[in-house]
Amino acid sequence: MILVGAVVVLLCWLLGFWLLWHIPAPGEFRRRAGRAPAALAVPESIPLSVSVVIPARNEERNLPCLLQSLAEQTRKPDEVIVVDDHSEDATAAVAARLGARVVRAPDLPSGWMGKPWACWVGANAATGSLLVFLDADTTLSPEGLENLVAEYRVQGGMLSVQPYHVTLRAYEQVAAGLNITLMMGMNVFTPLGDRLAPSGAFGPCVVCSRADYFATGGHKAVRSAILEDSFLGRVFA
Repeated sequence: MILVGAVVVLLCWLLGFWLLWHIPAPGEFRRRAGRAPAALAVPESIPLSVSVVIPARNEERNLPCLLQSLAEQTRKPDEVIVVDDHSEDATAAVAARLGARVVRAPDLPSGWMGKPWACWVGANAATGSLLVFLDADTTLSPEGLENLVAEYRVQGGMLSVQPYHVTLRAYEQVAAGLNITLMMGMNVFTPLGDRLAPSGAFGPCVVCSRADYFATGGHKAVRSAILEDSFLGRVFA
């Protein structure tokens, strides 16, 4: 039994190394893609106006941190839209007080889940050529938006980022296991990552052009999905 257990543990470790062979650090994407930094998918000659879209339901506590971080960006967003998804608290008032444009989501249509609907409403209200969807419980470092725009210029398509999870309580560290499981199923961190189409995306931070968003159907294409981020990644793949 000891031998069997040791074999199982070894196989689990090998599987983990295979599925998480390489988790890229910031700046590694262009090296993996074999591009020189100057070979941009979206050249600097093409101006990008940035619309940040934040779907929010009962987020009066979280919004101040996010909106304050957006106000402190080295690259300011051209507009910040908070989609109030029928909140029962002061979400709309907090967003307006902190300078965001508040858009109230109409009643949920049949066949739609709440977050895809709020994102779709926000995207339709946005005027920027680049859409940045952020969950209300995220925050950006001062260079965060600048880095996202720069990385989008390198890659094009859809860019998604899994934020660093700040844990305040010991039991919250359990969520790290869920994040790792999600990463294992995305096909992009294995030795075959460059040959496989991604099978998902990270929902808390999604970046894409307005043109690509509506060409693919955006959140409308995944309107009934509970894990809309995973399905959205497949839409863009």
